[in-house]
Amino acid sequence: MRSANKQLFSVVMLIFSIILITGCTFLINSEGSDESTLIINESGSYTLSDNYKVVKIEVGDVVIEDGNAEKIVIEQTVGDGEVTLKNINAQKLYVFGGGVNSVLLQEKTRINEIKVKREDGHVRIVIEDESIANNVTVAQGSQNVIIQGNIDILKVEASDVEVTADKGHIRKAIIENSNSSIIVGKDSKLDEGNISEETSGSKFVILGSGDLLEVSGKGNIVEVDGFLKKLIVTQKTDIVVNSNIDEVIFKDDAEESILIINAEGVVKLIRSNTKININGTGYVEKAVAIATKQVAGNSVIKTITLQDNPFIDMNYLKEENLKTITNIVPKVNEDDNNKEVQDKELYKVKFIDFDSTLLKIIDVEKNGSAIPPKNPSRIGYSFKGWDKAFDNVTEDMDVFAYYKANEYIIAFNENGGSKIGAIKSEFEKTIPIPEDPNKEGYVVEGWYKNAALTEKWNFRKDTVPLNGLTLYAKWIVEDYSINYELNGGKNHFDAPTSYNIESEAISLKAPEKEGYMFVGWFDKNEGGNLCNEIAKGSVGDKVVYARWQAKSDTGYKINHYKQNANGEGYSLVETETYQGVTDSSVESKARSYDGFELNVNVDGTLVKGTIKGDGSLAMKLYYDRIQYKVAFRDYDDSILKSEMVMYESDAKPPKAERSGYTFIGWSGTFNNVKSDITIKAVYEVNTDTAYKVEHYKQDVDGVGYTLAETENLAGTTDTVATATDKGYVGFTFDKDIEGTVQSGNVEGDGSLVLKLYYDRNEYSVVFKDYDGTVLKTESVLYEGDAAAPVAARTGYVFD
Repeated sequence: MRSANKQLFSVVMLIFSIILITGCTFLINSEGSDESTLIINESGSYTLSDNYKVVKIEVGDVVIEDGNAEKIVIEQTVGDGEVTLKNINAQKLYVFGGGVNSVLLQEKTRINEIKVKREDGHVRIVIEDESIANNVTVAQGSQNVIIQGNIDILKVEASDVEVTADKGHIRKAIIENSNSSIIVGKDSKLDEGNISEETSGSKFVILGSGDLLEVSGKGNIVEVDGFLKKLIVTQKTDIVVNSNIDEVIFKDDAEESILIINAEGVVKLIRSNTKININGTGYVEKAVAIATKQVAGNSVIKTITLQDNPFIDMNYLKEENLKTITNIVPKVNEDDNNKEVQDKELYKVKFIDFDSTLLKIIDVEKNGSAIPPKNPSRIGYSFKGWDKAFDNVTEDMDVFAYYKANEYIIAFNENGGSKIGAIKSEFEKTIPIPEDPNKEGYVVEGWYKNAALTEKWNFRKDTVPLNGLTLYAKWIVEDYSINYELNGGKNHFDAPTSYNIESEAISLKAPEKEGYMFVGWFDKNEGGNLCNEIAKGSVGDKVVYARWQAKSDTGYKINHYKQNANGEGYSLVETETYQGVTDSSVESKARSYDGFELNVNVDGTLVKGTIKGDGSLAMKLYYDRIQYKVAFRDYDDSILKSEMVMYESDAKPPKAERSGYTFIGWSGTFNNVKSDITIKAVYEVNTDTAYKVEHYKQDVDGVGYTLAETENLAGTTDTVATATDKGYVGFTFDKDIEGTVQSGNVEGDGSLVLKLYYDRNEYSVVFKDYDGTVLKTESVLYEGDAAAPVAARTGYVFD
């Protein structure tokens, strides 16, 4: 037979004699595959597609499924590893290894007989789903065994071993050797149990429920913490009742058996034809005996029925009702020994269990030694002795049992994760949370008490159970993030952001970036590998980097703005469209516009820019209007106004005025100015320009002249006007008189004044006497007065 180190594949053709497949080796004889032997010496999962005579498992963490075998052997080399059988049919299963990490029977596995004989550690056998194990035998040399699930027959052949039957239905359980025990777990039911006749020092503990338990051997112990329907005792037995028993039968050889009923314990019916001791704070509903002395002790027995055969109902026999008696049967030494008890100095010694249960009370003479009860037991603890000495009694004493908590192993089934060590801890203590095992793509959600992962272990509250247990890791997929470094792009609206190891392959969606072509996703920002897909089975957070190639036809604009004619603000006059490479630098070129010049200092000017992928780059150039000089000149070339006017703007003319003239316009246009210009005022001469002619007449005294008349006349500006002699009576125009202005230019402002002076004409006044004699001759100016001479005539009066 040969062996290799990899997983088994199916036998494909019968023509092969030897097939070497990593993980297993087949030796097939000429008679067919049911004579073959399979050796598994590497962890993994194996499918049995044929019948095998022997399957040997030499390593832990093995799963075999879907097949038949006459015999399966879990070798000692498996150690504390786990072995799982799924849908396997086998006649015999030998467990020499497998430990607290469990031997698991799952789905529809059928095993006729399981034999456990692991000498180097504990074993846990878990029967789950629809699996069946007919017979389980714990062989000599085994250590403690835990069995979970349904069993037809459980047989303990080993001595000094503890077997726990938990979470199942046991049809029959038998202890066949000394100092061993069977514990029926609180979630289990026992149909029938037995401690065999040659057995001593063994123990049956009922935490769940039982129908019938028979103790045939001597010096054994029964402890009931759940419910037991009937207990039959045929040899001396110590019985501790912490709950309920319907019926206890003590037969002839059960003499001196001790029944301790603690706390809330109740025994409904006792039948006995031999002497027994009943103690404790519980009580018995009814006892049937031959005589009251056969049920001695300090427990309350509500009713005693006396009859010759206590094992049959005989209601007509004598009955004593002692309901009101606490200690129903006093000490009856005189009946037994037929002698009086002599007066002695006695002390009471009480042996008390951990829960205050009275194990034994005994009267001891002064300086005498008390005889302790048989070593008590406590589930999950080892009895270490009594808390004080009782070999020289000088007073009443309470002696308490001293226990030390047993240490049990909490093993961990990592369910495919990395191995972590088991924890050894005391019974009913909490355990620390172990470091999580590793399983690629998964995280531990929690630890569970069963392989089905339905009962979660609470590390703050749950404590180490009897015989320890295996905790099963429950894995949940670990979600990983997908992070996108878009490098300026915009991701697809439906881009995945997470995945896990069970996700199907994910094709990463292409992002968008204006002005660029998407090259692909890479695992590094520079260099690296193309990563457009996340393959199924990948793990870890992913960061992918978008890589782009700039487009060469990305549009951009140059906007040209001209200053408004009023000098306030600018208006867009032209837009040029170009194309270039995205994110490259470009520089605008100024245009040439008549009457305008580029002004790079205007706010908002953008001469250079970088081409944006969205085509939004718009460079801006601003052009100021060139200013031109507009000169407004008057008729005489004097400057009325000089103004700087922006190109294509309008000049504002001054007010033009000229005396004696009417302004009729300008010599040229000054709107939409496009160059330096000079414009003259244009006038039309007035023909109604006023002027005056003043006529001065010589005063009568001939000394000066007085304005006699002013003529308001009108004439054409800048023409010569000549005054006309008025020809006044008695006056003569004299052009030579100083100040005379006979003609002059008609001034436009009407300031021309012509002046004509007139002398008075002179006239001779002759004064004659009455006789014609000239008295006086005098020259007199016109309208002047002559000076008359003195006239005298004799004989006359001059009037």
